Amino acid sequence: MPQLGFPVFLSPRGLWAGWVGLMVTVVGCGDRGTGRTAADQPPPPTVITLEELRSADYPADILDRAMVRLTGGAFPPADSSGEPIATLELAEVVAIAPPGVEVAQAAVVIRESGGGTGTFSWLHLLERRDGPPRVVASAFLGDRVDLVGLRLSGDTVTVRLVTQGPTDPLCCPTMEVVKRFVRMGAELLEARREP
Repeated sequence: MPQLGFPVFLSPRGLWAGWVGLMVTVVGCGDRGTGRTAADQPPPPTVITLEELRSADYPADILDRAMVRLTGGAFPPADSSGEPIATLELAEVVAIAPPGVEVAQAAVVIRESGGGTGTFSWLHLLERRDGPPRVVASAFLGDRVDLVGLRLSGDTVTVRLVTQGPTDPLCCPTMEVVKRFVRMGAELLEARREP
């Protein structure tokens, strides 16, 4: 029975879906040579939800990489009293791996601010092995960059963003770039940049 999978991309402009590919699942044939059937296989991991991403734990670079838990996509929560020393916010664009992948994954961008003019964007790759999704790799994207889109394919995350060009002030980025990051241990390393 053929099964079609597609990732879901959430952005300020709405919901987008893109085809990842065609996966063919043969039911009842078993695993030749081992005597195992499809029923003996562990169930595929559940897809990571947007709500889980909005309440996950993330490393806060601005707080010396301390782990903080978002509430409703922000830290501290919107109703906290007093002046926060740092704020974190989940960007409006996320990439979630489709059902049927070996490991449930998602890629997100977290924006951090310490109260000054800088807004520092971090790319995080999350995985669910057991329990809630956890950050497994991260990369710094830049100060005051505008996120356009994310694409997730296994351990590779492609980011489209607007950053500062050679003559742009930090406040006003105008140069759109595509960056591709590949997971190497606990880091996402930039593989190549396309102007």
